Amino acid sequence: MYVVFFGYTMDKPHEKDSSRYVDRLVYLHNSPQSFELFQLTLFDEESGQIDIYQPLLTYVVSLFTENGDILFAVFGLFFGFFYSRNIWFLFDELKDKLDRNLWLLLLTFLSVLGFWTLDGVRMWTAAHMFFYGAYQFYIRGKKWHVITIFLTCLVHFSFVLPIGLFLGFYVVRFVRKYLYYAYLGSFFVTQINLGFVQNLVKTYMPEFIAPKVSTYVSDEYAESYSEGASSYVWYMQFYRTSINWFLFVLITFIFFKHYKKMEKNDRMVTLFSFSMFYISVANIVALIPSGGRFLYIGQMFAIAFIFAFYAKYANREIKKFTKAFIPLLVFFVIISVRVCFDSLTVGSVVMNPIMMFFGNVTIPLISFLK
Repeated sequence: MYVVFFGYTMDKPHEKDSSRYVDRLVYLHNSPQSFELFQLTLFDEESGQIDIYQPLLTYVVSLFTENGDILFAVFGLFFGFFYSRNIWFLFDELKDKLDRNLWLLLLTFLSVLGFWTLDGVRMWTAAHMFFYGAYQFYIRGKKWHVITIFLTCLVHFSFVLPIGLFLGFYVVRFVRKYLYYAYLGSFFVTQINLGFVQNLVKTYMPEFIAPKVSTYVSDEYAESYSEGASSYVWYMQFYRTSINWFLFVLITFIFFKHYKKMEKNDRMVTLFSFSMFYISVANIVALIPSGGRFLYIGQMFAIAFIFAFYAKYANREIKKFTKAFIPLLVFFVIISVRVCFDSLTVGSVVMNPIMMFFGNVTIPLISFLK
């Protein structure tokens, strides 16, 4: 429910995607379309709408209001459902109370794709949906959640890749003990041939998706993306890297020292193996401009595994080893809070659901730090 409230009160500046969605809402409200006409704009190259989730919700909300705050409250309802359920998956692994290490792991998990990423409503709602569906399918054995996984491509077209990894793991899970070496090898891949990727897109992508995907793998986009990334301050460039190194060290430690300990626990080994398999591919995809976004989903699975492993098997050695690398997590959480302040407003912090109907204080908290 807080994510719904956040969606209503969050900052929606002109330079972000949220402003574009609000502008579309205002246009649809003031220039009503029949549903038949609206359908014609879906999967249309000219309109650029090749997903269903965001355009459909925007259309439905436009029938009643042009208020962008209400639109993002509705987006927050769906995002918040999956976000909160995914956090509770970790609590379900607990036997005892949270100690300091587990609290920090929990904070890290909820910060990888925190509620403040609602601005990128399509990509990050799909990400939480995918985690939710894959966790239910592989870890809890609820096979019907394969439907949830396949629905993610209607939220963001690019989830054909995670869906492919989900299906791929169903094949390679029989050699899951050896997936660590693929995970290890992926860290040493330093470049990818964009021309090869561009040819794959032209050859195999459906016609209505290919133009959109091609923009993400073009040389021009790669150059502009690189320039944009290099303009970030140092901590914004490296805070995500701190998580990668933390996961690499902990996964390596667990694989060589404690794999046999959990080998009889099929749920634990499956979560461990799927995390390594997903990140192995995502590390390579991350070399493509904007491809790093897929790595965040793998980080969620890996942190969920480490949380579950620590909660179940922690002894003095494991606690001591984990504590040695806690500074990497502290750094990540602190910078995540800084990123959160870009969207979190005064209204998000001091108002309540009754007060917001009398006005909204949309000053982002970052304004008080700059």
